[in-house]
Amino acid sequence: MAGTLSGTPQGICVGGTTTYAISGNSATGTWGTDNASVATVVNGLVTGQGPGTTNITYTVAGTGGCNAATATRSVTVTAPPVAGTISGTPQGICVGGTTTYAISGNSATGTWGTDNASVATVVNGLVTGQGPGTTNITYTVAGTGGCNAATATRSVTVTAPPTAGTLSGTPQGICVGGTTTYAISGNSATGTWGTDNASVATVVNGLVTGAGPGTTNITYTVAGTGGCNAATATRSVTVTAPPRRAP
Repeated sequence: MAGTLSGTPQGICVGGTTTYAISGNSATGTWGTDNASVATVVNGLVTGQGPGTTNITYTVAGTGGCNAATATRSVTVTAPPVAGTISGTPQGICVGGTTTYAISGNSATGTWGTDNASVATVVNGLVTGQGPGTTNITYTVAGTGGCNAATATRSVTVTAPPTAGTLSGTPQGICVGGTTTYAISGNSATGTWGTDNASVATVVNGLVTGAGPGTTNITYTVAGTGGCNAATATRSVTVTAPPRRAP
């Protein structure tokens, strides 16, 4: 009598194991497998070798002219999932900005995710910056048949947008050749002074000089980094031509 084989799980991953036991056998027998390319067995320890289903056997030899007796129990071996590779640029975006990631080489449809939703979220590969920092965008393919899930990752860095601040200074009306001083406050980084029309007014380090009659904007621009646009503060200045002398 070969007895009865028991043991769970009967589904394992390639490289995974399960333990089968024999009971009710009339004598010590021999463990075996119908297909060693699917699963092997040593003393009841079954190891998955490749995808497929096979029988694990326990055979008690016959004596005195009796045939051998064999107990069988099936085992199904599943290939592990493949998450694939995530690609996409840029990997640096601004808060509120987006970038698109794509998955390739995956063995099945999976699920997009993020390690930190306060930094970035993702929907169908569309990554949106939520707050400054770096996190991983993930794509997970579930495991079946005793296999663990597989996850691909790609980092994204989210940068806070620059703040240009506020320009102040009086007077805002000067004469051609006259000056006024503007100041910047509340800026997130050092920026660059500029003018929308240098034929009306020029500026150097906040010192505004009237060049010709008209109105223009004096600007202070803080460059953007990490995919963020530059930020610019403006303040107008009006330049007046001096009165003519009476003849």
